[in-house]
Amino acid sequence: MECPECGSTNISQNGKQRGKQNYLCKDCRRQFIETYDPPSGYSDAFERECLKLYVNGMGCRVVF
Repeated sequence: MECPECGSTNISQNGKQRGKQNYLCKDCRRQFIETYDPPSGYSDAFERECLKLYVNGMGCRVVF
């Protein structure tokens, strides 16, 4: 494993947060996790439906 900032392999474990292991680069002092999975967000169909409602001046509570 290497630091995403500087590419160094000189890293150490730095506790856990929300069930994921944190790591600390000893060279640039950056803290990071091994893999980052960003939240998926809304589906494209739902976003399109919301945009249609917005253009027509309606709120999302009208439909949902």
